[in-house]
Amino acid sequence: MGSLPVRMYLQEPFRSNADALRLLPIPLPEGGFINLGEVSGIAYRSAPSVLTTDGLSYSLDVLAYRDTVPTSFLSERASAAAAEALAGEVAFSDQGDNAESAESRRRMLTGLAIGILLLFSALAPAYGSVPLALLSILILPLSVIGAVWGLLAFDKALALPAVLGIILLLSIVIKNSILMVDFIQHLRRSGATPRDAAIDGVRLRYRPILMTAFGTIAALMPIALQVGIGLESISPLADAAIGGLIVGTALSLFYLPMLYVWVLNRTDRPAAQSTHQRSAGPT
Repeated sequence: MGSLPVRMYLQEPFRSNADALRLLPIPLPEGGFINLGEVSGIAYRSAPSVLTTDGLSYSLDVLAYRDTVPTSFLSERASAAAAEALAGEVAFSDQGDNAESAESRRRMLTGLAIGILLLFSALAPAYGSVPLALLSILILPLSVIGAVWGLLAFDKALALPAVLGIILLLSIVIKNSILMVDFIQHLRRSGATPRDAAIDGVRLRYRPILMTAFGTIAALMPIALQVGIGLESISPLADAAIGGLIVGTALSLFYLPMLYVWVLNRTDRPAAQSTHQRSAGPT
């Protein structure tokens, strides 16, 4: 005959004194009573002090704290170990700070994408040219390459502070880009050729661009070097911003003017050809 587990919730004095359970009376089918100690014994086992549920299933919370390993790496390793060790009917999910950070990163990236679309919708009418608006935004994803290099150079993970650093980086880079393209456009309206306008734009605007970049890098350097207590938690912000500013500044001063000349030469050539054909036609 197999055993049948029975869960009982007892009142005093049986809850405070385990030996009192032996005197617990059990009614018999034919009448009378028998003590529990005559048909059973007391055994001590480890059991959870608190039972938690998720829906209709029992759940167990496993807490972990990082020391030298980033939370994202720790979560990936724990998830891989849980998938290998747990049975098929046991499900697990990543919760806590890492899950909240992932959700925050997703929302930030979504907001960043919406901001870039709104920026493009504002620059295209202002410039009167879709290629120039795309040109101003083109260096944003290229600057992110520098942010990744900065994180790799300082051996930091792409955590939530790094995403904040990328957003800071993009705001400065797009400002420099708009400043350069707008000034070159101003020189073009004055009658300068695309090449001369690009050269004069770099010659006259490189100082404020370099001052902005170097001033920001100098302010972020103590955070990147973690010279104070507690700065290690936000140091990825400075690492991503410094690496991206170095690359983004080079793009704003060199590649952006060259691409500007190339775009204008491509867009002005069909217009010049059509004008020549109309002037050479019969009168």
